Amino acid sequence: MTAAIHDHARWATARHAVPRSRATSNAQQLLQIIQREGRVTTAELCDMAGGTSATVWGALAYHIKVGRIRFEDGDWIWMAGVVTPDEQRAADFLRARGWEVQEPQNHEDEDNHE
Repeated sequence: MTAAIHDHARWATARHAVPRSRATSNAQQLLQIIQREGRVTTAELCDMAGGTSATVWGALAYHIKVGRIRFEDGDWIWMAGVVTPDEQRAADFLRARGWEVQEPQNHEDEDNHE
C-alpha cells in the first residue's frame, strides 16, 4: 500500500499545480470571507472581494443549495459543520478503500470559548 500512497501524493501535488478556474476561486474567496466575518451583507462582500452582487449570488448559488451558507435578513451566514452530498460521497469512497476520513471541524466552537 506504500506505493499507492506515494502515487496519490504525486497526483495531489500535480493537481494543485494547475490553476483553479476563476469561478472556483471567487466562490472560495467569498466563502472564506463569510466564514471569517460570521455575518456579512452582499455589499460588504462586493467591497471585500471586488465583485458585483450578481457575481456574489452566482458564485454562492451552489453553496446555498447544499446548505453550506444561508442568506437571512440581508446577511450571509456560514453554516458550520455542513457536509455536502459530494463531500459525503468522497468520504464514503475513501473509507471503502481503507482511508480514515475525519469529520469537518466546527470553527464556531473554536472561536467562541469564553
